[in-house]
Amino acid sequence: MTTSLTTGPIPTWIRVPGADGFPDAGVHGVLEAPRSGRARFGVVLVAPVGREQVVSVRALVALSHELALHGAAVLRITLRGTGDSHPAPEDLHEAWQQDVMAAVGELGRRAPGVPLKAVGLRIGAAVLGSAAATHQVPVRQGILWEPVGGRAYLRKAAALRRMSVARPVADPALGTETSGELYTPAQADALKRFKDPGTGPLPDGWSVRTEQDRGSAELLYEVSSEFARVPRSSVQQIALDLAEPRGCAESAVDLQPLETMELVHAGSTVVERLVVTDAGSPGIFTAAPGDATPARTAARTADGTQDASGHAVFMVSAAAEPMDGPTGLWTACARDLAAAGLTVLRTDRPRCGVLTDPLDDDPPIPYEHAAINAIRADIAWLARQTGAPVTGVGLCVGSWLLMKAGEACGLQRVIAFNNIAWRTGTTHYQRVYTKIAGWDGAPAALAATQQPEPGTPHDDAAHSSLLVHAAHLPRRLKGWLSLAKDTLENNAPARLWHLMGYTGLVDAPSLVLDQTDVPGLELVQGREDLLRFHQLNGTWAASRAQRRRGRDGAGVGPESGAAHREILLTRHRSGEVLSQASGLVVHSVPELDHALLSAAARVAVRSILLELLVGAGSAFGEADRSRHGQPGTTDRDPSDPLQGAAGTRATII
Repeated sequence: MTTSLTTGPIPTWIRVPGADGFPDAGVHGVLEAPRSGRARFGVVLVAPVGREQVVSVRALVALSHELALHGAAVLRITLRGTGDSHPAPEDLHEAWQQDVMAAVGELGRRAPGVPLKAVGLRIGAAVLGSAAATHQVPVRQGILWEPVGGRAYLRKAAALRRMSVARPVADPALGTETSGELYTPAQADALKRFKDPGTGPLPDGWSVRTEQDRGSAELLYEVSSEFARVPRSSVQQIALDLAEPRGCAESAVDLQPLETMELVHAGSTVVERLVVTDAGSPGIFTAAPGDATPARTAARTADGTQDASGHAVFMVSAAAEPMDGPTGLWTACARDLAAAGLTVLRTDRPRCGVLTDPLDDDPPIPYEHAAINAIRADIAWLARQTGAPVTGVGLCVGSWLLMKAGEACGLQRVIAFNNIAWRTGTTHYQRVYTKIAGWDGAPAALAATQQPEPGTPHDDAAHSSLLVHAAHLPRRLKGWLSLAKDTLENNAPARLWHLMGYTGLVDAPSLVLDQTDVPGLELVQGREDLLRFHQLNGTWAASRAQRRRGRDGAGVGPESGAAHREILLTRHRSGEVLSQASGLVVHSVPELDHALLSAAARVAVRSILLELLVGAGSAFGEADRSRHGQPGTTDRDPSDPLQGAAGTRATII
């Protein structure tokens, strides 16, 4: 992590004054300044929303660092309803302008007397331009980077959702669905009111920056997060355009963060506290008001025994994405669980989110020992702070990392969504990620930047997987190897496949499950991921792991209930709850797309976590269900995907 040249990223909250009778809202921000702690100018960075915000994190981190090197105090924010900021109200047009005004006012307070400037990216540029035109925000200079109007953004984002996520979209009566977002009709109408600032006159000192290389623009915000790249020349030029000359008056920057914010969620007050673990991981600690300070013991019932909900929850995001999880889903889940009485910690892993290295041009490899060790340390910290056993919740890479973390750090249970990594070591994944430009579906702009020099020899010894080898072989031979691998997957006896797993050439769930020593493990899988699990002899692996756990004394028999139950996910409180006993359970929830980007999947995940961790089928009221894509009535077609959380049985295999 490159922080020595600046003060480093410092997470903070920004208060957005609430209307009469309403509490203040919180916008999540990150501060950065020159290492001296003194600045010649200040810059507010306004991020995009939705998946564009997730993809562009690394570019905005790089820009913040570059500006700080040029003498700026920088405050970068995520608009309400995005990332870790508080939920957005219906009137997005006014709320997001208030967010920008609050951020500019906060930076002016922290760096008094210096000229204030701003950069907005994509819809963040439209919000910034609207705030400048409507509210006369005291910003001397602004750069609107790749701006887009609200109407064009919604149209394109909704089309991408339909094309890229293999699940039906929400009923249009519920709103406009994009990947990871469902805007109510009122929110969508408000968003459409943001005009593209590049089509009209701009205030003096303001400019529009459009990437001439459209491939760079694509890699900035339009690709999957693992393909994102930083446009270095643009970052450097924006910093130069905004920089004040050396020798200008400087101001000391107040870098003390606002650490705690409250919000009302599901009818209960929830407190979110910014923390740093012993391992140096920045995180958000979400709890009920009495548990807001990390230092408590596990909840106790009246007779002195430990309450079933008296455990802490640690959430891990997928890939190299920030701690808010799949487009903010973990943030919403943490608030659900805190409103129900649990304590939740989310942290950024090395080189992810707040800890993104601003000088690294390539995304981190998520399957690495540094990530495993950081997760172990953070879980141990949470266990010490709460005095409670820890349940880990992860998606994809996050699930694999939790299974690798193990019991020694205090982890007692793992709820693993859509794990597809079934190799025990990190070597294969490191090799695959180094060849990321050769992946199916990789953007052409990325492949063009990573072509090997002509005549460069290929080191076959560095690649141990059939698929990695195949990327460098003639098409006919590549097809033959792929066919051979598929034939083995479909026909090899389970025990032979298990033995092949030791070579590192194939995915073998049996090996991963053998080496996972967490007492309670629950695999929750969507349709495609469960099919892949079956193809890899996952059913045999699960039965084998259950038998082995039984021999080792981890209860999986009828007395534990873990291996012999079905959970009916209902709209209301369920009468049946999984016990806390050890065991291995596999849940089939077909409506879950892999990245949890569909509205139906996101509602299902929130209900599943409440079911498994609290015992409530859903904590949502009727209005909440409608806002998040789940119908509030029972007289609808049960095959409708948005009824999935209400009518799907999570089946134990």
